[in-house]
This record gives sequence, structure tokens and C-alpha cells, in this order.
Amino acid sequence: MKKSIKQMVGKRIVSVFLSALLAVAGVGLLPQFAMPVKAADYTFEINSASIQETFSDNCTVQISGDVNGAVTSNTIDITVAANKTVTITLSGVNIDVSSVDNACAFKISGAGNVVINLTGTNILKSGKNCAGIQNSNSGSLTINGTVGTDSLDVTGGEWAAGIGSGYRGTSGDITISGGEVSGTGG
Repeated sequence: MKKSIKQMVGKRIVSVFLSALLAVAGVGLLPQFAMPVKAADYTFEINSASIQETFSDNCTVQISGDVNGAVTSNTIDITVAANKTVTITLSGVNIDVSSVDNACAFKISGAGNVVINLTGTNILKSGKNCAGIQNSNSGSLTINGTVGTDSLDVTGGEWAAGIGSGYRGTSGDITISGGEVSGTGG
């Protein structure tokens, strides 16, 4: 059977129209693949070494502990520049420096903002005069996590808060918006 040019053009127009419609609707003819999640700008393993970093730009940071939950005496000390936000994922971190005076498990300085996203169980214990998370900056601190999955147990040393300031110090704003967070002052 011989097809006319009019029939071939009509079928081609319908085919192009349906392909365009599927593309606009998000349904491709080829398999769809999920976009990969962006990796953290900085990645640290706290059981390997203490972290002392200054961040002058917005960035993401991944800080992981030992997969078996081993305790470390390594500490985290970050400074964030004004008008910048550092988003930190804490994953299975277990720091205990409670027997050392003036030792801070997690210290935040500077004038920028810090967002901590919790993954799994995290434990931070500081020594005398230091908060468990010492928010010595004038920016804000926000802690996020999922109740039932993510937790943070923070203990400040003598004369200090669990989360906030150390002895005779001041702290920026603190918001806890998720996860199971427990803070004990000394």
C-alpha cells in the first residue's frame, strides 16, 4: 500500500507533537537518572585529628566519627566570617575532653552563622569552663535532625552551658529545630 505524502507528514507531526508533550511533562523516551547529591565542600574524620578551620565563604562540611562509636579527645574549633553560613553535618561524632580544664569539644567563633545537621548519635563533652558546643560567635546556631533517628547529647564543663557560652562568656542565638537534643551544663 502506497502512503501519500500528506499521510506521512501528518504522522510525523503527531510524532513530534507527542514527543514534545512527553518532554514537557517530564517523561522522556530515554531512562531518567536522579541527579547526584552534591558532596560536602570539606570532609573530616574527627577520630583522625582535631579540626581547626576558618571559613570565609558559605560552605558545607561533613564531620564523621568512628563507625563503631569510638570516643576521641580530638576537638572541633571553627571560625565563620560575618554574613556567611557554614552547614555542618555531624555523623556519629563522640568527643570527650571532660577531664581537661578549658578544653572545648566543639567551639564556634566569628560572626557568621552555623547550621548543624545531625546524623545518627552524636556525643560532645567539654572540660571545665567550656560549653559542650561553645557558641562564642555573634551569629546564629541552628541544630536540625530527625526525632527517633538523630541525637545530640552535649555536656558542658563546670561553670559552662551544655550549648551556649563558656565561663563568663556570651553566645549568639541558638535554635533547636529537630532531632533529640540533650544539653547539660556544669
